[in-house]
Amino acid sequence: GEQAKLTFENIKRALEAEGGTMNDVVELQIFIVDLQKIDPNPAYQAVRDAFPPGFKPVSMVIGVSALAIPELKMEVNVRAAVPLKAKIGKLKRPLLLLSDQP
Repeated sequence: GEQAKLTFENIKRALEAEGGTMNDVVELQIFIVDLQKIDPNPAYQAVRDAFPPGFKPVSMVIGVSALAIPELKMEVNVRAAVPLKAKIGKLKRPLLLLSDQP
């Protein structure tokens, strides 16, 4: 529960730093230690609570025996498609846009 909530708060902050929102998330991979031995509902609820009503990205939950940091009980891999227009104003160097259109 609490670790999942903190994880999604950090994801939200990281997206906002790049001009994105939770609505830009397109895929989640959630790794949970010893999934078969715990009640995964608090983690699932944290996922549902992190996104606006009616918006749920593609997601999968994967049970694992351990993570790289033993204290962690879950790890989340997030893929997001942050609109380019959100990033253009924040660039510190020129951006070259390529197009196959004349």
